Amino acid sequence: TVLGAGFANQTEVKANGDGNPREVIEDLAANNPAIQNIRLRYENKDLKARLENAMEVAGRDFKRAEELEKAKQALEDQRKDLETKLKELQQDYDLAKEST
Repeated sequence: TVLGAGFANQTEVKANGDGNPREVIEDLAANNPAIQNIRLRYENKDLKARLENAMEVAGRDFKRAEELEKAKQALEDQRKDLETKLKELQQDYDLAKEST
């Protein structure tokens, strides 16, 4: 049987030291649809978890970017207000200087 041949091959690899028993098991698994299915499900779970994590990180980054944009806008508004106040103070100063 294929299983018997696989075990014989695994023993041969161990005996000869030409390879790694894991390589033989990998070869057998590569031809076994049930094992391939299990691997694909595991890989799918792993990829799904990684995608969810990446989406969560992206969501946090997006929220942080929104917060930074709001803060930037608030600072820009403050700057404009300060410029306006500075102009008003300069005008008041100029008027006071002219009247003396």
